[in-house]
Amino acid sequence: MTVVVAVTCNDGTVVMGGDSFCGDEDLVNVCRADKVYLVGPVGVGICGSVRSEQLLDRVLREHIPEKKEISEEWLRNDFTDFLHDAMKEHGSMHDREGTHEMRDSHYIIVFDGVTYYLETDFSLWESRRPLAAIGIGRKIAYGAMGAMLSTLGGELPDVEFAENMVRTALAVSAEWSPWVVPPFTVITVPPNAE
Repeated sequence: MTVVVAVTCNDGTVVMGGDSFCGDEDLVNVCRADKVYLVGPVGVGICGSVRSEQLLDRVLREHIPEKKEISEEWLRNDFTDFLHDAMKEHGSMHDREGTHEMRDSHYIIVFDGVTYYLETDFSLWESRRPLAAIGIGRKIAYGAMGAMLSTLGGELPDVEFAENMVRTALAVSAEWSPWVVPPFTVITVPPNAE
């Protein structure tokens, strides 16, 4: 019950934004912690179980500083294995038909100009589209971002336009969804330098 969005720019930068909703169907509260943030060169967008979010943050902060180089291969294999093990150890997953799944959580992971979805089964995949969104407000956010992107005639936005897209998508989502609330946090995740 939130919204987190990301837009890929023409220079490989990814702009991410998130709201501050915390609560359920009966109560709206405002979360103090940002739902989008950086850990080294990795951008993170979080949505779902607070405990799972805390474990994801712990795994990233424990393993990224010790790595000399972060790579797509490391994210897809070692990182997701570390996360799986931490969630299993700390009771933040459940068995579903013989497979392990995170409890009610979805994430956006950004690294080196690529936006990945981290799914509940610990799979990491990327879309060919330059827009990403998670949370209950994602459909509204996709509509707002898609409309703005269509004005560019098939080109990717620059960072300034992407920041405007993200802020607009968050504001429109908050206008139409009772589970999306300000304040909003917007960050940029630059591509890695060669």
